[in-house]
Formats: sequence, C-alpha cells, structure tokens
Amino acid sequence: MIKRKQDGFTLSEVLITLAVVGTVALLVLPGLIKDTNNKAMMSNLQSAVSTLNNAIQNEIITKGARSIDDTDIKSDPETFLQTLDVSRISKTDTFADSYKSMGGTAVAKPAVAAAATLKNGVAVGLRTYNDPNSSAHTLNSTSCTIVYIDTNGKNAPNIVGVDLFALKLTWATLVLETSDKPYHMGDLGAFPGGALGDSRSNPTISTVKTKCGIGDPASCYFLVERTSFDPNYIENAE
Repeated sequence: MIKRKQDGFTLSEVLITLAVVGTVALLVLPGLIKDTNNKAMMSNLQSAVSTLNNAIQNEIITKGARSIDDTDIKSDPETFLQTLDVSRISKTDTFADSYKSMGGTAVAKPAVAAAATLKNGVAVGLRTYNDPNSSAHTLNSTSCTIVYIDTNGKNAPNIVGVDLFALKLTWATLVLETSDKPYHMGDLGAFPGGALGDSRSNPTISTVKTKCGIGDPASCYFLVERTSFDPNYIENAE
C-alpha cells in the first residue's frame, strides 16, 4: 500500500507562527501609527498656514489696507476668523485646557483674543503681541499678531511641537538690523529668532531645539518651517 505525504503545517507550527507575527506587530505598529499621526499633523498644519495666509492677503486687498490697523485682523479678529471655513468661534473653548512640553512639563493654554475651530478640526487663535525687542527694528514694528494653531483642536496629545505651534503675522514692513531680509505687512511665518517675541535673526539651531523641547510653540514652528514641514523636523533641522 502506497502512503501519501501530508502537505501543510501542524497546529503547533501555526500557533508558533501566529505568536511570532503578533510579537512583531506589537513592536512595529506603534511606530507606524506614530509616524502616520505625525504626517497627518504636519499636513493639517501646512494646510492651516496656507489657508490663513490666503485669508490675510485677501483681507488686505479687499480693505485696500495700508496697515493692519485698516483690517479686521487687529480691530475685530473674530470677524476676520469668520472668513475661514469655521464650525465654531470661541476663545475659551477652542484649545485644550492644558498642554505639555515634549519633556512632559506643564505648558499654559494659549491666551488669545479670538479663536475658532475650523470644520476640519484645526484650532486657530489670534493674540496681539507687543514685541519687547522693538529696538532691533526700524519703522513702526513694535507689535504683531501671534497665530496659534492646534492641528487637531482640543483632542490629545496636546503637546507643544506635536499638535500646538505658534507663528507671527507681521504688522509693518521692516528690515532687521542684523539681516537684509525684509518683512512685509501681512507676512505670516516663523519668528525671526525662533521664539515668541524674539526679533533676532540667524538663531543657533541647537538653542531653538532646546526651546522647542521645553514648550515654546514658536521655536517648534521655526524648525518646522526650516525643514519644509518635515514630520521629523527636530532631528532633521540644521
């Protein structure tokens, strides 16, 4: 009688294989999920900055503004925010109640004059800021608008540099004494020195990284802009 060879795997082999696959998945999936989330956060941030920039330029052109004083950006920020695709306007209930730095220390909730949640879940807040380093500027440039962006609103993780960032809306055309780069009324971007209120140019990247790590949202955005919205902006910023 001819015996036929059995093809296939035994039950124990299948169980061992499943155990190995499960272990690998447990090790790999958290990293993949984190990478995907980081890319989504950067995509939301870049989209929000682009949307805001378009709205700012449209406001300036529509009002025929010669200064930010002639726009709702300064005089009526809530009205300006309503030009965006918003689902809700609320300066008290737009951002999370508390945030943390990447190092785990507590960071204050953004203090804003007006804020809105966009229909895609992104939170945007505006705050008038008097620049303490005005001596480094020419012309009437002692003030600006700080724009806070939380890429997923009140939802976790609520960490500065992960979902919360800050950038500067320039009020006046100026030239920094330490740089030939001009800043024009309505420009939206990183603070020149990489930190809230810092008007210096050409900061040390290691210093900016340190400030980002301890919870300065403007320092984090400086690095993001420098790396063209790279999800791994801290590691790749030079």
